Amino acid sequence: MQKSKISYFIVVGLPLFFIVATSILTASGVNAEVYKWTDENGKIHYSDKPLDTKSQKVQIKNQPSKEQVLEAKRRQRSIITHQRKVQEIANDEAKDKKRMADKLDAEEKKRLAFCANATSQIRLMGRGHVTYTKSEDGSRTYLSDKDKNESIAKLKEEMKKRCN
Repeated sequence: MQKSKISYFIVVGLPLFFIVATSILTASGVNAEVYKWTDENGKIHYSDKPLDTKSQKVQIKNQPSKEQVLEAKRRQRSIITHQRKVQEIANDEAKDKKRMADKLDAEEKKRLAFCANATSQIRLMGRGHVTYTKSEDGSRTYLSDKDKNESIAKLKEEMKKRCN
């Protein structure tokens, strides 16, 4: 699903960008005036602003009608709206990907913490240290060697599942 949205962005979004850019350039130049002048070297220049009093206004022949200009602006707005939607989809996908990466990082940290704690507990119980558990009221219950060995076996089994 993610790749199809990205592919859609590349196939549709990028060409739309170029269409929008062309529309903007075309629409903005529709009502512009063009001036022509010749420099001291005899080279002819064109600009949207007169350089000096010698600049001549140039009449552009095939100017679009007002209806064509309005249609171009309507298409431009439509394309921009579409491009924004495509960009929102791409942004949402990037956020989802980051959330997943963050979630995996948090799960990995928990897993590593469990593995480190289990390794430490196995070492302590395996060395013959006195081992106990605490109840909610704070009282201690000491483990027998049999209980320690069972706890070690359970921890090792869990470590096989969760730790490398």
